[in-house]
Amino acid sequence: MSWDQEHSPFKPELETALEKSLDEAVGVFLTWIWKQKDKLDSIHPWLIDAWKDYKVGDYA
Repeated sequence: MSWDQEHSPFKPELETALEKSLDEAVGVFLTWIWKQKDKLDSIHPWLIDAWKDYKVGDYA
């Protein structure tokens, strides 16, 4: 991992998921960022596409 957020709220879960697979870790991150979407100024279309493509959840 290469970002400055040493104490990111999803880091422990992400590290555990990385032990399984990169796809599992992507799912953890996408789930975390998706739950934050109401706090974002905008939602990038690529986030929506990734959310759908990884089949983490349904875009509502």
